[in-house]
Amino acid sequence: MSNELCSDERIHHGPTCLRRAAAMASSGCCRTKNSGNHLQIDDSFFADVVQAGGWDCSSVCCHDEHLTRFERLLAQADSIKPKIVRSALAESARAARARSDPVTSQQRTIAEVSAGVSAVMLLAYVVWILARAQASGVKRLYFLARDGQILLKMARKIIRHSGLDLDARYLFVSRQSLHLPGIQDLSEDDIKSLGFHTDQTVGEILSRLGLSGDPSALKLLADAGFKSPLAKLTAQQISDLASTLRSGHLEHVIRNATRQRAVLVDYLRQEGFFTEEKIGIVDLGWKGGLQRSLYAAVQSHDPTFVNRVHGFYFRLLSRPAGVGTLESYVNEGRAASLAPFIRASLFEAICAAQHGTTISHEREANGTARPVRAPYAENDPASVWGVGLQHDIIKAFTDEVLANLGIAGQNILELGSDLTEASFLVLRAFISHPTRKEAEAMGSFPHAPSQFHREFSEIAPRLRLDQLPLALTSKNNTVVSEWIEGSIARSFPGPIASLLLAVLAPIRRSPLYPSNKRL
Repeated sequence: MSNELCSDERIHHGPTCLRRAAAMASSGCCRTKNSGNHLQIDDSFFADVVQAGGWDCSSVCCHDEHLTRFERLLAQADSIKPKIVRSALAESARAARARSDPVTSQQRTIAEVSAGVSAVMLLAYVVWILARAQASGVKRLYFLARDGQILLKMARKIIRHSGLDLDARYLFVSRQSLHLPGIQDLSEDDIKSLGFHTDQTVGEILSRLGLSGDPSALKLLADAGFKSPLAKLTAQQISDLASTLRSGHLEHVIRNATRQRAVLVDYLRQEGFFTEEKIGIVDLGWKGGLQRSLYAAVQSHDPTFVNRVHGFYFRLLSRPAGVGTLESYVNEGRAASLAPFIRASLFEAICAAQHGTTISHEREANGTARPVRAPYAENDPASVWGVGLQHDIIKAFTDEVLANLGIAGQNILELGSDLTEASFLVLRAFISHPTRKEAEAMGSFPHAPSQFHREFSEIAPRLRLDQLPLALTSKNNTVVSEWIEGSIARSFPGPIASLLLAVLAPIRRSPLYPSNKRL
């Protein structure tokens, strides 16, 4: 594991002042403010913090005394019980913002969304992971790069705070680093996992197969009728290329896959992956492809993999069969209500890591295996956007909520349903009716849909009115906007945007809408 990526860094506490003893909520607890020895949490700074301090009532005081719309939503949510939980969530979000020092308007908005939406949603997911891991007999959890970086940091805080017997680790893998080692015979599933699609060049496909620098690649191009590696492919040409690979060049692909697989297995062994106990792997989702490729790569080395691996995912849109257990947070219980508000690319932005993607694994001179990662610097598009700030806010929120709930005598692992309810409330408000500032800040995240992370595009670009029908239908697999509500809020004046969002909301909530269909 990498300490610089997986340790819980110290975070500057900023102007947050905490004097804690026990906890209460002024507007809903059975005890009054002047009953003494309580933590006062509310949004009235003078009446509920200053006066509380005069009664020897422990208080949380924050220089930024105004709640955001998400924090107010949490504080006033009657559906979250007990009431101390809603107050603790709202105050924790406010205190997390107070730890940061944003300079620009976009940074302030990123901080607000990170504290009031992203952190709340991810906290509910991580608590579900830990609870389900315990129930499933899993003793070791592997959080998969890169979506798992911030999730791991949150999980480690909760594990420490709750004294759980769980080992949480980070695994440097990716679609790019797993799909080639998982190839056994270049089946149709292999072709799908490699992500071949139209508009890719021959060279890009050969690169995915490890053939870009192979002399046999030139013969392959000639056999398939291509004169240049820069030629873009149609669907029929992809099918023809796959047939050519299977018929005359499969040995080269299998040789590369075998070589990569050997190094990958060594890396996994170093990370304790082949323990005899049950293990869990954690990722956002969405099709379980990483678990399928992991299984394909290690099944010959570890025949017990299928019986002892348990995948925990935020949401699954499909489930590969015979690759172990796969469990989805959003596909069950109250969390199913989140489905209409999930925008996959936006969620990947919320979980964006502070390191480059894993390209492959290679063996060092001393025989150890290591991940090869793409460069990541301060000028990386995600870094420039503000991923570091987002991480700091989410980690700060986790610290605050654990402290506040602990003082209130609440076990966070028993609050899964309340945390999910909180997630539903803030996520619905944010996704369905973003403010212009929220849409500008989060919609401008530079997302890279390809596993090679070479081309970036905004999640919610500005649109013209005539582009809306195409954005809603995504005909011919053309994705105009990954978050249409955000694009609307960015593109049109307030009254027009509000009208369009009001018309759009029931359409996107319909169970017949493609992204809302359940497994």
